[in-house]
Amino acid sequence: MCIACPPFEANIDTHSIKKTLSLVHRQITEFRHMVEERDRELEGTSMELALGLSEVFEALKKIASGDSGARTPETSDLDLIRKLKHMVNLTAENLAEIVDLSHEFAIGLAEHFDVLHRVSRGDLSARVSGISQVDLLESLKNVTNEMVESVSTEIAERQQAERALQKNQKRFKDIAYSMADWIWEVDENGVYTYCSAKVEDLLGYSPDEMLGKTPFDFMPQDEAKRTGKIFSKIAQKKEPVQDLENWNHTKDGKPICFLTNGVPILDESGTLRGYRGVDKDITERKRVEDALRENEELLRATIESTGDGILVVNHEGRVTHTNARFADMWRIPEELIKSRDDQELLNYVLDQLEEPDVFLSKVQQLYKSSAENLDTLIFKDGRVFERFSSPLIRDGATVGRVWSFRDITERKRAEKALEKAKEAAEVANAAKSEFLANMSHEIRTPMNGVIGMTGLLLDTKLTPEQRDYAETVRISADSLLNIINDILDLSKIEAGKLDLEILDFDLRTSLEGVCDVLTERAAKKDVPFSCMIPAEVPCWLRGDPGRLRQILLNLGGNAVKFTQQGEIAIQVSLDEESDTHATVRFVVKDTGIGIPADHLGRLFKSFSQADGSTTRKYGGTGLGLVISKQLAEKMGGEIGVESQEGQGSTFWFTAVFDKQRERQEALRVLPADILGKRILVVDDNGTNREVLSASLGSWGWHWISGRWA
Repeated sequence: MCIACPPFEANIDTHSIKKTLSLVHRQITEFRHMVEERDRELEGTSMELALGLSEVFEALKKIASGDSGARTPETSDLDLIRKLKHMVNLTAENLAEIVDLSHEFAIGLAEHFDVLHRVSRGDLSARVSGISQVDLLESLKNVTNEMVESVSTEIAERQQAERALQKNQKRFKDIAYSMADWIWEVDENGVYTYCSAKVEDLLGYSPDEMLGKTPFDFMPQDEAKRTGKIFSKIAQKKEPVQDLENWNHTKDGKPICFLTNGVPILDESGTLRGYRGVDKDITERKRVEDALRENEELLRATIESTGDGILVVNHEGRVTHTNARFADMWRIPEELIKSRDDQELLNYVLDQLEEPDVFLSKVQQLYKSSAENLDTLIFKDGRVFERFSSPLIRDGATVGRVWSFRDITERKRAEKALEKAKEAAEVANAAKSEFLANMSHEIRTPMNGVIGMTGLLLDTKLTPEQRDYAETVRISADSLLNIINDILDLSKIEAGKLDLEILDFDLRTSLEGVCDVLTERAAKKDVPFSCMIPAEVPCWLRGDPGRLRQILLNLGGNAVKFTQQGEIAIQVSLDEESDTHATVRFVVKDTGIGIPADHLGRLFKSFSQADGSTTRKYGGTGLGLVISKQLAEKMGGEIGVESQEGQGSTFWFTAVFDKQRERQEALRVLPADILGKRILVVDDNGTNREVLSASLGSWGWHWISGRWA
């Protein structure tokens, strides 16, 4: 207690003072509650309020402590009370600037100070002795201190809340912008009152451009009408907007689809004040969905249009998809298909099969495998289905199976009929071939007699006319015998009775025999004929020299037949060689009429020539090339032709021969008087020069060649 402050002379009513102080405390508490209810009112002058209250607190503190600086000789206690009242009034004015309701609190506080003022002047009728001014001021100090601390705490909490709010607002803006979606808020009329900055990335409009417009302003007319009806129903019920798809136009006119979700904004009375929510860009998803739907429709149309029955099951074996053809093939009632009763469907299928246990076992086996399968199902009524199964794989895992069923009943019947017809044809063909072989043999025997007797006849003395007739008979008999031989060979080939006679032979000797025959024929047409066998070609071979001679005579005979000028040549070369085998290539070249490119495919067919007119002009049956092809393949080789119309043809074939193991090539002993001599080869035919030069080179002689000496 301050000694310099004497007690009041008047009696003071203690109960009134306590009541007054309690009222002040209650007013402070009510003020704090009002501050809590007003979360936007504390701005601007809050610091002035804190400073004003601090000044009051400091003055009270000085008075209570007897600080002489707080008053002067001319200043009485009453003046100090008045000054404090004035400062409280100033504080009340500052409170009025913060919130409207704080004015009532300031007035109430001033009234309590008036009471204290009256007490100091002795205006109260009830007085209590012994209570000094210092005690009274100490009480006022405590009350004021509570008020200062309360308001200061409230200000600090409010400032802290404002900082947290600003931080949260920044965080919200950052999150809103970083989201792929844009956040919006509309009022009860659907007008945008807030849009996040992300809207500019999606629609091309800034948030300010969006304000004042409705979502329907950015939609096509039909879409705005459709979406508006939906939103109106939702708003009437005050329900949330859930996954509402809507198409809009961007600022540059491009279509964009949003997925809209929002919640209603309701006031304290439950009145709808608007909506807030988010829009998600699902344009790409819609395009993918449209493409997927189009593919699904295409797949469905394809499945339905196919002639096969399709069944799709998942990894548990449950049916997920079927087509109409499947139900039709298995004769399944429509109500059973719609029921999706897998067990009932399986029982219905099993009842139709001859071997239901085998069917079921195979199905269970395939469900445990990722392999494909193709088999045949036999029905009790004679129908036959081809069943194909393939695993349904997604992301590397088997998620089911696709089964396709094809009705091959008619095909199986046709195959059986064809098999029977084939067997009958083979029997008939074998009988025909055997008949032809027998007949050819029977015909060839008297023909040989005719040819032999004609030869004997030509050895007798005949008149020129008789000799001409006899020559004609011999030539005709030879031609007929060749035809008979070809028919016999062809019959043997078709009957599978043509066998090769494997003998040891000298390739050069066999080739010289062929060349002797062909050279004579070519000489009659004044066409040069040559034959060349390089030294590296092995000559001691094992094979069928007769069939080899037949092929060469067929090809060489055709060359002579179709060549009127130029030359004909047979060339032999080595394709491949091992210790035991040799593959030899034979080439017959001519400068005859040639063959058109579009006729080459018919050459090796029976009774066919490149042009029907050649048969009439040159004769022949067309069997020679067919037989030659079969014989070449029989000897392990192949045959082919290269030709250009008007420039000649090149026929070639290969044959594989065994090499004679113990036979060695004969050593050529050259006359001593020509060893080391230089040889000059002169011929006007280039092929002849090439053949002779190759032979001389193989003997080790030195030579030069030329067309003229």
